[in-house]
Amino acid sequence: MYANERPTTLVWTPCTHGVFRITKKRYFTLSLAQSWEELATQRSEWRTAVNTGIENFERSRLEDLDAKRLIRKTRPKPSYNYTRNSSGSLYYASCNRTFKTKFGFASHARAHERAQAKTS
Repeated sequence: MYANERPTTLVWTPCTHGVFRITKKRYFTLSLAQSWEELATQRSEWRTAVNTGIENFERSRLEDLDAKRLIRKTRPKPSYNYTRNSSGSLYYASCNRTFKTKFGFASHARAHERAQAKTS
C-alpha cells in the first residue's frame, strides 16, 4: 500500500457476507492523521484519537440537524383558501378540478405552486 492510500476497510461499506463495492458516503469525514499507521501501533492513543474523532463528528452532525429542524419549525405553515363550487365540493379555480377531501386540495395546490416556481 502506498503512503497516500487509505485502507480498503475504511473506504468500502461492510456487509454480513463480505464487502459491498460501494464507497462510503462520508468518505471525506474519515479524516485520519497523516501518520495513522504510526498512531495505530500505539493502541491507547489510537483509541483516543478515534473516539474523539467520532465525538466531534457526531456533535457537528447533531448541530446541523438541530439547525435544519429550527429552520423547518420557524417556517410559516401554509394556509389555503378552500373554494367550493355550487354543488358544495372543493375545486381548484385555475384548472377547475374538484376534490373530495381538503388533503387532496392542499396537495394539488402545492403541486401547482412547485410548477409555477419552476417556470418562473
